[in-house]
Amino acid sequence: MSILSEEEYRLLFAESPIGLMIFNAEGVLIEANQRVRKLLGITKPTQFKHVNLFEDPNVPDQYKNRLLQNDEVHFSAEYDFDKIRNHQVFHTERSGTIYLDFHIYPFSLRKNSTINGYLAQILDSTKYRVLSEELQHFQKETQNMKAKFQIYEISHSKKNETDEIFSSVCEKSPVGMMVIQNGEVVYLNDRLKDIVGYSSEEIYKWKLEDGLKIVHPDEREKFRERYYRQFDHNNVVMKNQVRGIKNDGQIFWMEITSREITFRNRFATLLNYVDITEIKKKEHTLRESAESYRILFNKFSEPLIVHSLDKNNQPKKIMDVNAIAADMLGYEIDELIGVDPVHLFKKNQRKKLTNFFNELSTSNPLIQTTLVSKEEEEIPVELRATLIPLRGKIVAMIYLQNIAERMQKELEYQRSEKLESIGTLAGNIAHDFNNLLTSILGNVNLAKMENDVDLLKTHLVEAEDSILRAKKLTNKLLCFAKGGVPLKVLTDTSEFVRFAVTEKLLGSNISYKDDVDPRIWNAEIDKDQTIQMLENIVENAQEASKHRGKIELKLKNVTFKHKNRLGLKSGNYIKISITDHGPGIQPEVLPKIFNPFFTTKEDKLGLGLSVAYSIAKNHGGTIDVRSEPGNGATFHIFLPASKQIEKEEGEGDPITMEKSRKFQKILVMDDDPVILSIIIKLLSKLGYQSDQAVNGQEVLEKFKTAKKEKKPFDLIILDLNIVDGMGGVETMDALKKLDDQVKVIVSSGYSSDPVLSNYEDYGFIGRIPKPYLIKDLKEVINSAEQTS
Repeated sequence: MSILSEEEYRLLFAESPIGLMIFNAEGVLIEANQRVRKLLGITKPTQFKHVNLFEDPNVPDQYKNRLLQNDEVHFSAEYDFDKIRNHQVFHTERSGTIYLDFHIYPFSLRKNSTINGYLAQILDSTKYRVLSEELQHFQKETQNMKAKFQIYEISHSKKNETDEIFSSVCEKSPVGMMVIQNGEVVYLNDRLKDIVGYSSEEIYKWKLEDGLKIVHPDEREKFRERYYRQFDHNNVVMKNQVRGIKNDGQIFWMEITSREITFRNRFATLLNYVDITEIKKKEHTLRESAESYRILFNKFSEPLIVHSLDKNNQPKKIMDVNAIAADMLGYEIDELIGVDPVHLFKKNQRKKLTNFFNELSTSNPLIQTTLVSKEEEEIPVELRATLIPLRGKIVAMIYLQNIAERMQKELEYQRSEKLESIGTLAGNIAHDFNNLLTSILGNVNLAKMENDVDLLKTHLVEAEDSILRAKKLTNKLLCFAKGGVPLKVLTDTSEFVRFAVTEKLLGSNISYKDDVDPRIWNAEIDKDQTIQMLENIVENAQEASKHRGKIELKLKNVTFKHKNRLGLKSGNYIKISITDHGPGIQPEVLPKIFNPFFTTKEDKLGLGLSVAYSIAKNHGGTIDVRSEPGNGATFHIFLPASKQIEKEEGEGDPITMEKSRKFQKILVMDDDPVILSIIIKLLSKLGYQSDQAVNGQEVLEKFKTAKKEKKPFDLIILDLNIVDGMGGVETMDALKKLDDQVKVIVSSGYSSDPVLSNYEDYGFIGRIPKPYLIKDLKEVINSAEQTS
């Protein structure tokens, strides 16, 4: 059962973050909480005088009619304060319009009775969040309506006390007093006469049974039994609250206390009478009021829980919970009283709740968390709370909003936004690819018709350049597809970063300045991805500077020895700083700039910085942005450093035969016959013998045959993904069982596949992502020869 009093329910009413108004059956306003007054611009309670629900022009007539038919209504409406002034509904300090969400319920204080009034809950829906940003501190506390009174009991145990002393004390008592001895009244005070309405002469004539005439007939038998029962127990005090009847027939309530005493040296009974009619009236009012507030508490359209707090300001025990909260959690109200509210939340949310309640004393925090119902169903909720004083202690009232439906709608909205953006992205990519294909086809057609060898070569070089640009475009797509596993190689950071930035700035009106530490460390990076990351950030700087001004590049070594705000592991890093002198980034925009599809430009997709950030994170680094409006922006890129020295390799002629070649015979597996044909021709140009297979099973058969004929393959190149048959990894495992010294290179068109980035873990000695040039093929074979 609930353990809150009417006073406490009143406090909950006053402190509710929801605007609450109570109207009588005619629609006249009885009471409104502080939230409503603030919402409607009411500065004085008197300004609400004569407000009538059914005269408010902002409440549509259809809902007024439904209320008159005892229907509950829920609607959102534009609330026009000018209408309020014109119709003189009430005086308000506000103007213009806001949007309000109304929940109005007819209520009855007893079952099956007529409507006693209407409870209106009002939420400001002008902003996206329905609840007000702050819960108001309580304004007042109603005084305890239950009166206290003292009952003076006078007993006399000393045998030699005089009647004069006894009478002096009793006549001053606020309690009616009567002494009965041997069945007769031997003493009464004036207060008793006032209470029962009889004169002294009449009362002194009473015998024992005559005293029952002041007890209501319905109460007499029960009172008689209790009165005589006390004589079976020595010196027992009997206390009864009964209805009384005065001499004039007026009904009242009294409390009668009786006990045995010694009066004038003889046994007697002392009876004390207190008129408690007013107290009973107040108790009745309290019961009705408590019932009313229980109805209002349960009528809240959103879940509410009131709970105590421990010495650390953390939740202790639930004191009360409204019906909708209990229903949401699948419990009866009684099952939740006394429970630690933390146990209602998902276990992994406990730390978040601890932080929430720690902040509650100094702010009005709002968090999203997860409840767990009795049936162990997870319920996402938005949680806010306020601290209120009850019974001399601070307790918390928490407000829960079920956001499952809202989250679903947000998810659907995000999906639709992403689909729209992806559609735009696909259109742009198709446009770029079609341009590249046009260039390739045009140059191939011209080459086919050309007889001049030099012009023929020119067309082929231009076609090759377009193909490499297409490769770059597919790499961007892979990063966007959340793949982008970097294929790292040790790189001279200084030269590489300088080249990437200056190459991007070629032909622009932006001046360039760099400051590079001469002892800058090297790094293991995916060159293609890192170029893309740098180009995206430089492009962002160019656009911010409106393609003029200056961009500065700075490279330095940094070391993190401990935990840091960037979340980077301890170790050595290269810090690449790119600074522009544009208008800067607004504070409210700054946290969103790395979100996919976030953009402040109408003609952009919002992917450049998102992809750059993803690349940095995939390399074990991060990007940090510093900006002040009007002072440009600096992007700090952190990449893990390596103190190894990059090996210098001669370029050489890609088709020159090597005298020290170890490999002669190579087997190639690919399920695309066109690609197979090209690779075989490239290997032939490089001077290798080669054979081909379309799946893993064919590779195994040819490998075993060649070994049996003592003409084994020196190297095998396996495509990672085969549509019908064994792919690269499965084939590799099978080859290892036949010969654990087999030399295999893995190839794939999906360069972000983790097998390519961690090829050695799968037993391969090299990798070559598609598409590739003949020089790339030569380099990977030479590298494999050197490791053999």
